[in-house]
Amino acid sequence: MIERGQYGNWYYGIRLDDGNETEVNVHGDELEFKDGSLIVWRIKDDGTRLVNVAFAPGQWAYLFAASLLDGHAVAVEHWCQTIGDPAATSHPFTTDEETD
Repeated sequence: MIERGQYGNWYYGIRLDDGNETEVNVHGDELEFKDGSLIVWRIKDDGTRLVNVAFAPGQWAYLFAASLLDGHAVAVEHWCQTIGDPAATSHPFTTDEETD
């Protein structure tokens, strides 16, 4: 298990735009959006910025602040549709069993 602060003080969930609904959870201190790219930075005590992970334009669909406990979005109370699928009614961060 990664210790808090080892790779950044914040935890994010990133949904990849790969057609498989892949989610990546990453630690970081700072986010940068540059020309459609998403860059997650770690900032060392001396101020040095290091890239934890970066996604090129079109590789990622959305980003959210994630819970360290379960990886679910922390700032969302209700989310009734899956991103990009207006016909879907399941919560994108839970299984079908959890929403029934």
